[in-house]
Amino acid sequence: MDGHRGWMLAAAGRRKRLHAVTQRRVSSPVAAFRQRVSVGSSECRHIVSRGKDMKKGFVIGFGQDMAASVAAAREAGLDGVELMYLEPTTATFADVADRKRILEESGLELAAVGLWRVGFGDPAESGHADVIKAGLDFAAELGASCFYTGTGEPASNDKVGVLAECYPEWEQRAADAGMDLAVYLGHAGSYLFSEVALAETVARIPSIGLKLDPSGIIRNLRAEPLYVLSKFGGNLAHFHVKGLLRLADRELEPPPGLDGLPWAPMFGILHEHGYDGWVMAEPHSPLWCRPDHWALYAKLTFQCLGPYMA
Repeated sequence: MDGHRGWMLAAAGRRKRLHAVTQRRVSSPVAAFRQRVSVGSSECRHIVSRGKDMKKGFVIGFGQDMAASVAAAREAGLDGVELMYLEPTTATFADVADRKRILEESGLELAAVGLWRVGFGDPAESGHADVIKAGLDFAAELGASCFYTGTGEPASNDKVGVLAECYPEWEQRAADAGMDLAVYLGHAGSYLFSEVALAETVARIPSIGLKLDPSGIIRNLRAEPLYVLSKFGGNLAHFHVKGLLRLADRELEPPPGLDGLPWAPMFGILHEHGYDGWVMAEPHSPLWCRPDHWALYAKLTFQCLGPYMA
């Protein structure tokens, strides 16, 4: 696939996802106008989204206290938070009322719900489909903007084909709830461990949404984030940011903008694709994962990246 065709397919996929979600979100003449224009050309879609800045959020890590995380996000002046769950079961989501209360009292939005080590294409006997359905319902009840999980790891020579068969149903479920849908890369629960696999998946499922983060692209895809964002940014549905500084004998993970990654050109690429979604600060080291450092991490992240997000 040549570069121009790849860009156009990615834009077409993003338009399809945008149309599916806006079908549920039209509540005013302005929103109706945006819907009519957004499903036209990619150029028009970018025009109507330019008045909306990207939103700033904080990732609540696995097992991390939600109330304390929300307090840190408020202290840092953020717009919302994200909930992530590692190896969830259907019982994981029984506390929806408590989670909803915390969000409502804080005034923050829920950017996303992410389920890890489960996937859309996993075999039926895994029970993961029931977990994902419960997670989608949970995310919808909390008003999440995005829901993501793994592609699955089907025991098939055609893993993309397995995902392509089931993805439209999941995509419709998410759209009916007013959410974007995405898959993560490079971790258990996903077969996306290479750029080749990613390219084939996007080619065969043009509407697929991607949850991306630059350091994950480097570590797990073994790829260059500027290239990956340029090639697949039209499918970006949710964006995590964490710093990465590679020294001769070690790696550090300071807040983004205080590290060694090329954040300015990466955000330039996001604007080229018309991305106006969430940017989620994700502490990822023993120092910055300490609760007393969460607010500082978020503040420093968006002091550095904020100018690129308008």
